[in-house]
Amino acid sequence: MDKQWRLIESLTRRPDNRGAVRTHNMRDILNALLYLNKTSCQWQMLPSHFRRWKTLYDHYRGMRLGSTSREINRSLNEIRKQRKGAIKHHGIG
Repeated sequence: MDKQWRLIESLTRRPDNRGAVRTHNMRDILNALLYLNKTSCQWQMLPSHFRRWKTLYDHYRGMRLGSTSREINRSLNEIRKQRKGAIKHHGIG
């Protein structure tokens, strides 16, 4: 998971046109979004150790409206393809 995070971390560092300083840890936000994706739970039903659902939704919406979510998806798919290639290359599977 750390390798994946290193690959996509730079994609979460976007300049803020308003000059605002980021106050939320993007890794935590992405972990919550991955949890939502995996469990299909409702935003309001997220476990309490995640941030407020509205904060998470605002970040999710911002990533969807911009190109961040597509870039993250592309990067993670690249890792998956590399892993599959490495397995075939070594004669495993």
